[in-house]
Amino acid sequence: MGHLGARHGAKPVVAASLALMAVGYLLYAMSSTRWMLVTARFLMGWGAGNVSVLRYYASGATADRHRTHLMAKLSGAQSLGFVLGPGIGYALAVLLKGKSYDVVPPYVLHIDMYTAPGVFASAACIANALVVWWYVVELQEDPPAK
Repeated sequence: MGHLGARHGAKPVVAASLALMAVGYLLYAMSSTRWMLVTARFLMGWGAGNVSVLRYYASGATADRHRTHLMAKLSGAQSLGFVLGPGIGYALAVLLKGKSYDVVPPYVLHIDMYTAPGVFASAACIANALVVWWYVVELQEDPPAK
């Protein structure tokens, strides 16, 4: 992803990787075979490669004196996600224990205690991709020195 971000800019690459993760999470929620799960995990992992692009964007968008502080905040936010993500999934599973809702019948997409974390993560990725697309300003690079 880092090479794509350098070539096409951080904004479209991050938005596309978040959309890719959303597709992976939705496929995870809809999976009925082992290969669907493997494919979903592949898409989620490939989309998660956006961390290098985000760090590239953050380093280019901040002054030198603030860069270390911002990188620490990014690492902290990532660690917080590692801690809160499973907790949110557990809370959704507990809330939906014994319940099932058909969102796209017949049985294409239903939400229950097993699929809710994937559907929630997919919705969060879509929301994040839209925020990136609408609100992130692409960095203007200086022309190369001659």
